[in-house]
Amino acid sequence: TQSTWGYLEYSKMWITLVVALTSSALLEVEDTQPVPNILHDDEGCSEQTTPAATQTLSLSFPKPEIDRTKLISIDLFIMSKCPSAADGISKLWQTLQMVSDQDRSHQVLNSLTLRLHFIGHTRYDNSSQQVLLSSMHGKTEVIGDMWYACAGNILSSSPPLSLLQFLSCVNRDRSNIPNLNQIRFCASEIPSLSYATLENCVQSGQGGQIIRESYEFSQSNQIHTSPTIFINNQRLPHRSPSVIMQSLCQAFPPQVASQLRSCHRTQFTVS
Repeated sequence: TQSTWGYLEYSKMWITLVVALTSSALLEVEDTQPVPNILHDDEGCSEQTTPAATQTLSLSFPKPEIDRTKLISIDLFIMSKCPSAADGISKLWQTLQMVSDQDRSHQVLNSLTLRLHFIGHTRYDNSSQQVLLSSMHGKTEVIGDMWYACAGNILSSSPPLSLLQFLSCVNRDRSNIPNLNQIRFCASEIPSLSYATLENCVQSGQGGQIIRESYEFSQSNQIHTSPTIFINNQRLPHRSPSVIMQSLCQAFPPQVASQLRSCHRTQFTVS
């Protein structure tokens, strides 16, 4: 059956991934159980009792560095299996789609760079001499993070809507992440994303290295809540499309903002 085939394919992928991580990267996914949210989903998925106080991102970004030719940077911190992250991705996609629809020059989205970051933990295990990776929703979330991170790496030079479309597609089956059939289908929907390239990134151990750096970056910036959005290194107070649009309008140079109807309004009506 399709479900049996999916399970066997997942098992094969898991074995390949473990071999790649342990042999080349000295990394391992820690077999931890998911922990319940402490914060309500309206606030996001977080292991902390209070939201982090960080309002401005450190400039010590993991590679690749931000493309300085871009006008605006958007940094999105997520956990791949967090329901609130899926909602944040959807609202960011909705807002950028609105920007695209209103952009008469068809150049505004090309001035944006979207960077994905992931919230999790790393710790060094002396007995195995490996770095263990863990996340709030268990080991399948760590693997899901790897697929997302590899997609973000491959699509780093593409307009941000491509990556958001892929993530939104995978999120339709969020509870079963990483569902390889769903990932394969979603990759086929993005012209600039090859499933073979995506799979190679994950299975080679590259995805694990990206996730390790990303977890450490999030921890160093005290970001524990998924989703958390920064625009030009400034933290957004909320993930609603109106707040995202308002922040973008404030970040755009006047000649760019003047092209967008939503930036002309003093009251933002997107909900």
